[in-house]
Amino acid sequence: MARIQFQSKPQYEDYVTVNKAVTFNPPTVVLIIVMGIISAATFLGLILGWLSVESSRLLLYILPPAMFIFFMLYTPVNLRRRARQMANQADEIFWRLSNRGVTIDEGEESLKYKWETFSHVQELPNQYIFFFKANRAAFVFVPKTAFESQDKEEAFRDLLLTQLEIKSQGPR
Repeated sequence: MARIQFQSKPQYEDYVTVNKAVTFNPPTVVLIIVMGIISAATFLGLILGWLSVESSRLLLYILPPAMFIFFMLYTPVNLRRRARQMANQADEIFWRLSNRGVTIDEGEESLKYKWETFSHVQELPNQYIFFFKANRAAFVFVPKTAFESQDKEEAFRDLLLTQLEIKSQGPR
């Protein structure tokens, strides 16, 4: 039975990177592109007169693209703010992995997950993100700095490969 133990204390950069990866996943990027095109076309149509709109309904045409622009500006600021809060509140995290599942101890809290709980693991250049099956927005992550040696990380990856699908992003 494979058993791996390690500990980590994620840093601000880890939280920023992981939050960006989770927030700007491929379906979201497609949605951003589509909304950007629609917003640009709406504004262009209004400015060039392609869309003739009664002044009482103008707000209905301007509001969705304006909200899109607001959220495109607000999201990066909010991601950094949340990452800073998470890093300031973070405790040392102890991980135990076996063929049965994953145990995560953080402060007084201990969480146990069977492998079936996770849909897949995404590998980033400096982190591994575990995504839950039941809620794609929920995740836990491991910074690669948690591994004392390359051998420990390879053992971790081997265990992951036997239990889950790893989706890589960027160089290992």
